[in-house]
Amino acid sequence: MASPTPNPATSATPQRLLVWADKGQEPFVRHVCAVGGFVVVGATSPESTHAQTVATALDVSRVGDLRESALRGEADAVWLVADAPAEPELLRQLREGGVAVVSSEPQPGGLADLAATGSDAATTFAPLMRQGRCFSAMIDALDQFGERRSVFLSMRSGPGQGSILARLFDAADLVERLCGTPQKVDAAFVGGDGNDEVGESLRVHRGHLTANLRFAGDRCGSLAISSAAGRWFRGGTILGEGGCIRFSDAGFDWFGPDGALVDAHEVGGPDDVASVVAAAIHAAIERSDRTLGESDVSRTVALCEAARLSCRTGQGEPPQRILNMFRSSP
Repeated sequence: MASPTPNPATSATPQRLLVWADKGQEPFVRHVCAVGGFVVVGATSPESTHAQTVATALDVSRVGDLRESALRGEADAVWLVADAPAEPELLRQLREGGVAVVSSEPQPGGLADLAATGSDAATTFAPLMRQGRCFSAMIDALDQFGERRSVFLSMRSGPGQGSILARLFDAADLVERLCGTPQKVDAAFVGGDGNDEVGESLRVHRGHLTANLRFAGDRCGSLAISSAAGRWFRGGTILGEGGCIRFSDAGFDWFGPDGALVDAHEVGGPDDVASVVAAAIHAAIERSDRTLGESDVSRTVALCEAARLSCRTGQGEPPQRILNMFRSSP
């Protein structure tokens, strides 16, 4: 692994993190912290038997009680790195206690959890491409582009950099903002370990997922998602009245219907996974609020659930029906 380039946006006083990570994610955590200038002051793991191993690998003390340590003000934020779902009650207590909680996984990640706990238990998900520097730079271009007729998004990561659910959640959030809720999602999954059977959650699966999206008004889209791609990438293509916009974390190019370059923007600086995640954590801590509101969380999770169900049934699934079930639940 190449030596990390320190983030120039890093504050003079390093921000302190309490880390909740899976065994094997320690190199990823160290890399992000080196780039972002964070200091890990304590660590633990969803698996109690791995907690000491994770803490030792990060050269910090094991956190016995994450809630107590966070509420005592031992860190500026809690970073949830692990693929596992966090206890909703823990998340609610941390938020009510004014603790900044940043998660590399959607928390909660399913409508059942969301229905049981309410959206107030949702954490700040990072990195969210919609809140990245490239998308912010694209806003004016999108306003001038005209109707978006077709959208293709690709979100890819390697081992230890997040689950396939995390990449799907990021893509679902972005496609919702670009095109709205699709009428139908037709998805398929291929497991990186040879197991193609999708269970009750995509968190536990490693592999590749594709989804075709059908929107009202004769519009379409597609997603290519992977948690086993080796190298981090986020980007896509938007087609419509204005021609073609190609974008990634590095920037965007807009070509008109005649093929001429209309606009282009380079974000500048590194766009590797550690730099993108570090910048998102800094931004989330500074905002001190959730990146998604209640309607955002429910719509995005419903799209992810539709994709998961489609992988199981082999049929197209409508996110709106799933969303209606969630909203009608007591």
